[in-house]
Amino acid sequence: MTEPRTLRIDIWSDVMCPWCLVGWGSLQKGLEQLEGEIEADIRWHAFELNPDMAPEGEERTAHIARKYGTTTEQSKAVQDACAKRRTRRVSRSITRAASQNPRA
Repeated sequence: MTEPRTLRIDIWSDVMCPWCLVGWGSLQKGLEQLEGEIEADIRWHAFELNPDMAPEGEERTAHIARKYGTTTEQSKAVQDACAKRRTRRVSRSITRAASQNPRA
């Protein structure tokens, strides 16, 4: 049996970043699939995604408007449109699942 190859993986992560968590979960799944082939040498590095954020934080709509140079009304409209799309997508998924698994 051959020894697993060592793969060094450097991760720069912000503890408040949800996408960092998503990426970490995907990496774990990938490494599980390669168990026995790859031995990961994971090295974590701190990264502050938004170093200018005030300690008390900032209201989301105002933050997004400031970050992207839009008005708060434009920011709110985009967030509302995204929420509607998510709701429709979830609703379709639930309907599809219910039609595929009818209760007896």
